[in-house]
Amino acid sequence: MTKEMRYEAYAAAHDAEAGFSDPAARIRPLEGTPLLFKEEQPIARRIIEEGSLLEQGAMAIASHPLVERFPAPGGSSGGAGVAMASGETIRATGSDIGGSIRIPASFCGLDGFKPPFGRVPGMAPFNSDTYCADGPMGRSVADVTLLQNVLPGPHHTDLASIRPRYELAIPAAAAAVGMRVALCVNLGDFDVDPAVEANARATAWAHFGAIMGPFISEIVGANSEMLMPYTLNVSERAAQSGQHARGLAAEAASYEPLGKLLEGYDALLCPSPTAQGMAAEPVGPTHR
Repeated sequence: MTKEMRYEAYAAAHDAEAGFSDPAARIRPLEGTPLLFKEEQPIARRIIEEGSLLEQGAMAIASHPLVERFPAPGGSSGGAGVAMASGETIRATGSDIGGSIRIPASFCGLDGFKPPFGRVPGMAPFNSDTYCADGPMGRSVADVTLLQNVLPGPHHTDLASIRPRYELAIPAAAAAVGMRVALCVNLGDFDVDPAVEANARATAWAHFGAIMGPFISEIVGANSEMLMPYTLNVSERAAQSGQHARGLAAEAASYEPLGKLLEGYDALLCPSPTAQGMAAEPVGPTHR
């Protein structure tokens, strides 16, 4: 945190303290509680390096729509999980494509929610990715719900953000009474035909590559020597991905069985990650 940001935080805390001492003051829902933002949700005129040497010293030119609702410094979903588990903060925001909210929440004994597409406004180009969502993390379902209810609603920079603004009811134990819940511990655990596996992988890359390939290439430019081998591999594979339209059709077909299941059940209960956690020590080949 810079000296300027620290002074801003002290001033905001002073204003909040004055509000609590005034019985007539309107106290906002999260007033006085700490909140951490994921760094890829930038704040205009703040450093937005996103953990990369390629971005050293880069300044954000625009603020994420969520930041306009919460003037707070940045962070990372994994870091948010650790910060909450260690008591440094109560709630935090994250972003999730394949589990970046849900997996840290699971590993840290917290709660995380990936909102449905369009519920929470995002920034281009990822606000058009139906897999990507910004959402809340907290130390209880009630905390997550309270934070989520401040995030949703339309925003003029996000054409995918839906209206009207939808708020969740604060959950109660009785809310689950009468629900039909399907349980799947291992998502089938059946052998996959090599041709089916190859098609699934091609489908995933058709979606992932169409968005992430150009994005990575634009940032990297002529600085590919600064990338980790893993990132280089992702960039190269994404650039060779299949047709996006074909991938979208395959995605719809792969979702159909789940869609039919949810016609008879209110929810599908299954593990988020498939392991209890990862060792801090490096495993496998090391990279520069």
